[in-house]
Amino acid sequence: MILLLDPNLCAGPISDTFRAATVECHPTFAPWYHLPVGIFAILAGACAVMVAMKEHARWAWKGPWLLLIIVFTAAELRMIKWSDADARKEKEYSECKIQRNFQAIERENQATFRETMCEVSKVLDKTERVVNLSRTTLGNITGGGSYAYVIPSGLRLGRVGLVLQGNGANILIGVKVRISETKLSQPQIDDEHVIDIGSLPPYGTFYLPVELHPNLDPQTGLTNYHVEVSAQNGAVEETIELRKSKDDPLMIYACRLTATMYTPLVSKPGDAPRQKETNLMKTDWSDAVWIKLHSQQSK
Repeated sequence: MILLLDPNLCAGPISDTFRAATVECHPTFAPWYHLPVGIFAILAGACAVMVAMKEHARWAWKGPWLLLIIVFTAAELRMIKWSDADARKEKEYSECKIQRNFQAIERENQATFRETMCEVSKVLDKTERVVNLSRTTLGNITGGGSYAYVIPSGLRLGRVGLVLQGNGANILIGVKVRISETKLSQPQIDDEHVIDIGSLPPYGTFYLPVELHPNLDPQTGLTNYHVEVSAQNGAVEETIELRKSKDDPLMIYACRLTATMYTPLVSKPGDAPRQKETNLMKTDWSDAVWIKLHSQQSK
């Protein structure tokens, strides 16, 4: 195969036609007045009970209660509409983040291709630059020291979403996430989830299409999830613990994470496989700051 190198390829800056547009993603948060869906239905039902409790009630009694039923029903319809709008905005934000990550990969591939083609004609004079480029390519192939782990999100909404967060300057290939609940009092839909991600860019973020529904143990008040994130350079074993939040007014659940990375080591033929164990993180409960502030105020 004959490779034709355009002499003008390295003459000037990269053309704007080769640049991917940068998408700005703005996270959305529900305003404080978005009350939980269903509260006004309960209030309307309570008003209906008040009307039914009094026999041979006059309109002076029934009128205000019927008016309240109408008002609460209208408010419930409005809360449902706002809730649907919030869900739609969260979906748009997740799709925007995914698109932004793909654009980052595209820009990196464009820049790497252009730099590689320019180095072909200068390989004898600029050996150091070629070595650095080969080192980067080797790091992307092997994954280097990059890894990914899972973070719970949406704890204040009562819906436990999951975000895959990459850490490291190399691309991760063949990423697969396995999530299983390790302690259940009764069978739930959260038994096990397996998601094939494919590739994850450096420091990339991916919103997993999974929501957890914690089934808290009645004795310990905890739910434990085991997470395994595997890639070409090894696997990250992670434990996610969830419980009811204490004192934090913005969160329904609190979480605590523990993550360990296992990297396979080269062994001699006939020897048992060996792995390098690296402790990545061990966090405190996410509402620990609020608990500390509450204890100080109570003193």
